[in-house]
Amino acid sequence: MASGDFFGLEVFAHEVVLYEGAALPSFVGHHASLPGSCALAFQFLDYPLLMVYASPEEPRWAIAAGMNAQVHQFGSGKSCIIQAEREELQYLLNEVRKPVQLRFE
Repeated sequence: MASGDFFGLEVFAHEVVLYEGAALPSFVGHHASLPGSCALAFQFLDYPLLMVYASPEEPRWAIAAGMNAQVHQFGSGKSCIIQAEREELQYLLNEVRKPVQLRFE
């Protein structure tokens, strides 16, 4: 039987706001097979990705701080249980440069 401590990881995304004309990271884009859809990919250390998908509705436009902004509604999340030795996990969190990665696709 495997030993170790169990930890819960929960991710919730309310919405993502993309400002018109803002410089976006190179990984921002839309799924070619699902026009108008987008997703957030969340990865903790080397554990599998957690994917959260936006609602299928078309994004709405809003004016925020005098700029046009495209608002993608998510309103959902994911959770998982991680099994790891507490000391090892603490060491990785202290030593790994980017323990969490978040991408918008």
